[in-house]
Amino acid sequence: MRGPWEYEDPSCASVGGNFWFPERDAGSLGLTVINFQSEEAKIARNVCNSCTHKIECQQWGLKYENYGIWGGLTEGEREPIRVRLNIIVEEVGNANIAAGVGYSPHQSNTST
Repeated sequence: MRGPWEYEDPSCASVGGNFWFPERDAGSLGLTVINFQSEEAKIARNVCNSCTHKIECQQWGLKYENYGIWGGLTEGEREPIRVRLNIIVEEVGNANIAAGVGYSPHQSNTST
C-alpha cells in the first residue's frame, strides 16, 4: 500500500490547514467532543470527495490512522469499518517515519 506522501498531486496538498484534524474540546459532561460538523471538517470532506486518491487514502486511514479525516472518513466512521473487517491500527515507528512512512501532505501529527 502506498503512503499518502507518494500520491500524485493529492487534493489535500493544495489546501493545507488544520481541516483534517477538527478541534477537540471538553463537552458539558467533561467528555472529549470532536466537531466533525464544523465548517473546517466540511471543507476537508469536500476536498477528499473530489480527490482521485480518496479510496487509497481511506485504506491508509483505516490501517494506520486513529485521528483525523482520511479519504473523507472521520475517526468515528472508520472504527465500525475496522471492526467489521477485523483491522487493527498499526503504529508507524520512528524508523518508518525516517524512511517516509507515516508522512502525508495534510498531516503533521502522524502516529509514532
